[in-house]
Amino acid sequence: YQWDRGQPSATEKYATAFGFDVKTLMDSVSASSGVDSMNYSIACTSDSECDTPWEYCGIRAEASSGYCIPAWLALAHAWAPASILEKEPKCPVTFNGVTFKPLDIKALLMGIYDTANISTVFTGVRYNGGNFTIDKYGRNEDPAYRDLNPGFFHIAAANMLGKQTQIHFHRRQIR
Repeated sequence: YQWDRGQPSATEKYATAFGFDVKTLMDSVSASSGVDSMNYSIACTSDSECDTPWEYCGIRAEASSGYCIPAWLALAHAWAPASILEKEPKCPVTFNGVTFKPLDIKALLMGIYDTANISTVFTGVRYNGGNFTIDKYGRNEDPAYRDLNPGFFHIAAANMLGKQTQIHFHRRQIR
């Protein structure tokens, strides 16, 4: 998947600007947090080959196949602190003849926060697929996946706004 077809990705730009081999860096990023990091999942060439309606077939640019990836899987754990702790990039920056747009800068910051050892509190249990059965109320039968509720949310939001004056929410609609 290419974010901006025909344009180099933030990783490609970084490799070019700082003298790294583009393919090697792209492969490394994909293996750690991209499509190739899901190589334990179902191999696919289209969404219809994935097991559930909340999975998509993620295929790297220039590849003919990829892996089924849950729609909710992303780098929110990196994006959330980066968006709160870093200033919003407002203009393009050119380094060694390579122009990084604000979205490129955000992507690179997110890559840093993906593996950064920072003090951040995340709530909820990540569901990695597999045994998903629901009770008569439409909830997951495993209580571990029912750990967030309106009361918890209210307490967490009030504390964050009161103590830090900032809060970040991530919402994604699935098909």
